[in-house]
Amino acid sequence: MNPYRLPSTVIPHRYDLRLEPDLGAATFVGTCATEIEVVEATDEIVCNAIELTVDAAWVELADGTRVEATAIELDAETERLTVRLAAEVA
Repeated sequence: MNPYRLPSTVIPHRYDLRLEPDLGAATFVGTCATEIEVVEATDEIVCNAIELTVDAAWVELADGTRVEATAIELDAETERLTVRLAAEVA
């Protein structure tokens, strides 16, 4: 795996961002819903992220089943966010 590329297990197709900026504090709060295509079964999703606090994450499958995150890990050195899931998605 190329350390500069994200894993190819999932491909994002659409982002729905809702942001509430606080310009005085140079911060924001918000949500991001991402439509993904699962190319290869996986129990984790890795994305680029820097200086974020993520409070909750889950995957909602096409049939409405929700797969909860068991861990949300931000690696400041690689600027990657890893969402570990309770079950494999395919």
